[in-house]
Amino acid sequence: MDAVDLGRLAQLARKELLKQLIEENELVAPIFYSEHHGGDGQALFEAASKLNYEAIVSKRVDAPYRSERVEAWQKIKTVQREKFPVVGFIKDPSGVAALYLGKQEGKDRYIGKVGTGWSRTKSAEIRKATAD
Repeated sequence: MDAVDLGRLAQLARKELLKQLIEENELVAPIFYSEHHGGDGQALFEAASKLNYEAIVSKRVDAPYRSERVEAWQKIKTVQREKFPVVGFIKDPSGVAALYLGKQEGKDRYIGKVGTGWSRTKSAEIRKATAD
């Protein structure tokens, strides 16, 4: 069997092929297939919030596969637990790789490092703005 590059196919076409592969091979846990849910995003967000889901991850249905972070993917957080000020960042060659977060409880302290979730374009814009 020759290898086939599925990367150019739209997201929904790739999901259908994956579903067929799982079913034909009778794969079970820890493999799980997530059904596609289209329609009212606000209603889905509200339902996820009520179920205390952390977030909804979505992708444009017509988007081809990309191994890097792209704007076609979005993670919408449903639970906002706490806000932390950005106290620094890690540079990468084209932008900002990660953020350092802090917290003020009596005295300022470092909390941790997180990814930005920004596209390469947005990351480069922010890095340029902080270069002054």
